[in-house]
Amino acid sequence: MLVSEQQIDLKLPSVSVKMLIVQPHLDFQIPLQEPFPVRPECRDRLIKVVDNVFSSYGTFSPQLILFPEFALPGVEGVERVAGHMLSNEVASPTVVIGGVLGLSKLEYERLCALPNVANIDPLNAPDRIADGEWVNTWVTFIKDN
Repeated sequence: MLVSEQQIDLKLPSVSVKMLIVQPHLDFQIPLQEPFPVRPECRDRLIKVVDNVFSSYGTFSPQLILFPEFALPGVEGVERVAGHMLSNEVASPTVVIGGVLGLSKLEYERLCALPNVANIDPLNAPDRIADGEWVNTWVTFIKDN
């Protein structure tokens, strides 16, 4: 896999950028195995973390929110962030960068098929993933006028 650069036309304040860095506790299934799945109750908690971050958005009004690797629980977590970004409570400009739990080929196909996804570089296309392999990925959301 490779990184595919996408040009964006985003205007952030030139004086400072408010950041919110999220650090949820991860509780992996034991024994540890790839793609490093978390326990079901942890997955539910990670969804609540996403909701809590955006419910307190107005208190901090960050322009950049970072969720570390494995902090977004699969496609459901990505969809949850996307829903919050579409709400009127999130101001422009806001950028969210989030690390997604390891995805199976089918989950990665579902992620790539979501609405408003930038063009996927052919080298990163879901059909390049072999059955039984998994994908470690990040997503970036941008809300701007």
